[in-house]
Amino acid sequence: MEANTETILILGLGNPGPINAETRHNAGFMALTLLNARYRLGNSTSILSSAVVEGEISGRKIVLAWPLNYMENSGKALGELLNHLNIASKENVLVVHDDATLPLGVIKTGDGTAPAGHDGLKSVLAELRGPFPALRLGIGGEAAPPPEDPAALRDFLLQPFEFEDLDVIRPALALAAEGIHARLTGGMEALSAFLEGRAPGL
Repeated sequence: MEANTETILILGLGNPGPINAETRHNAGFMALTLLNARYRLGNSTSILSSAVVEGEISGRKIVLAWPLNYMENSGKALGELLNHLNIASKENVLVVHDDATLPLGVIKTGDGTAPAGHDGLKSVLAELRGPFPALRLGIGGEAAPPPEDPAALRDFLLQPFEFEDLDVIRPALALAAEGIHARLTGGMEALSAFLEGRAPGL
């Protein structure tokens, strides 16, 4: 495990602006916003292409980041932050993102190597040139189009959650916030163990 003095960068994937705030594709943004509110880390500031909040959770230095240059440019925003914060190891990064291949509310860890049409993951994967720690937030189910139908999938992702879906996704986002805390205190193994005991589908 990395030394506790090192900063952990938690990057949510999403699109900026009020019109995108509660769309399915912004589940990563939503999870970070909830995490920030839960631990009262403070208001965001701007660093290059991202809104960021810096603080500590359980003695760990963290930076929460919401890229503001749209999903397909998430990797560029991540690269800028890694350079700015002098973070050299991918193991000190956690990318939190929506996943239409997982049923609504299911949460799993991942490594970003199977983007399944997710432009944000493709961008991050290209920037980091290999696997990276990720937290996958299920937004799919029977209604989600397959990656082989990119136009239909895009429309699905950019729609707000249905009213009845909010009863599922809100507790899932709260669980994700707790899982991120487990990651900060015990690494990715602790995050996986936490989810295995509490979330379906693992």
